[in-house]
Amino acid sequence: MRVLFAIALIAVICGTALGDPTVFVSPAELTVTSGEPFEMSIRVDAGYPDSVTAFLVDFTFDAEVIELLSAEEGSLFANCGYPTMFHWDSLAAGSHSCNDVTLGHTAHVFLPGELVALDFASLSVGETAITITAADLRDINRDPILPVYSADGFVTVLPETGVEELPVSPAADGGIRVFPNPSSDHVKIEFPVDRAGVAPRVDVLDVAGRIVARPRCSVLGDGTGSVTWGGRSDLGAAVPSGIYLVVVRAGETTRRAKCLLLR
Repeated sequence: MRVLFAIALIAVICGTALGDPTVFVSPAELTVTSGEPFEMSIRVDAGYPDSVTAFLVDFTFDAEVIELLSAEEGSLFANCGYPTMFHWDSLAAGSHSCNDVTLGHTAHVFLPGELVALDFASLSVGETAITITAADLRDINRDPILPVYSADGFVTVLPETGVEELPVSPAADGGIRVFPNPSSDHVKIEFPVDRAGVAPRVDVLDVAGRIVARPRCSVLGDGTGSVTWGGRSDLGAAVPSGIYLVVVRAGETTRRAKCLLLR
C-alpha cells in the first residue's frame, strides 16, 4: 500500500498522474464480409491504481449479425507469471460474461493490456455494437477500483460479393450520399450537418477497420457537408479495389455508408 501511494504521489508531483482506467473493445470499428470469421479483444488502458488482481466484463451484441465462437484469457493475465482462473459464461443469445483472477496472496498484473481475446463469426449483413454492460476491476487488496469507464466497439457486416448489393450512384445511406458508387477514382461524399458551422470528422476505413484516409470536409451554407476522396491513403498511396466504409462523426451523431472502388 505504501509503495502504491508513493507511486501515485510521485506521479502527481511530476504532473503525470494516471486517470481512471477504461475497459474498451478493440478495434473500435471493424468491417467484415458475411460468413467471415474475425477477431476482436477487450482491453484496459493505463490507469491508477495500475495493479489489478481480478476483473469481470459483461458485453452484448446483436446475435443475428455476429456470433461469438470463443472467449479466451487475454495476454495481460495469461502472461503475468502467476496462476490464474479464467471463466467465460454465455448468459443468453448475444450476451456474455468473462472474468479472471490471479491466484495467490498479492498476485497481480499491471495495466494496460488485453483482458479477453474474442473469436467471432459474421452471420448476416448488418451492423451491431459490442456494448460493455459491466466492467469490474479489483485492486491488489481485491477491492473494487472506482470508477471504471468503458468504450464499446462497432462491427459492420457487408455482403460477401459486395458489388451487386451496393447502391448505385447516387447512394443514400444513413443520410450520406456517396457518388459515383462504384467508382474507379474520385468519390464525392455529402452529408447533413446538424450544427451549423461545425465541420464533422470524416474517416474512410478498409474492411479490416483500419483508417486509410481522413479527408478534410467543408460545410456549405445550406447545412450540407461535403468532401471528395481521391481513392488514396493519407500518405498518398492509391488504395486497392474493394469495399470501404465512410464514417462521419459530428458531436454525438455518427453516420456510416459504404463505397466500392473498382480500379
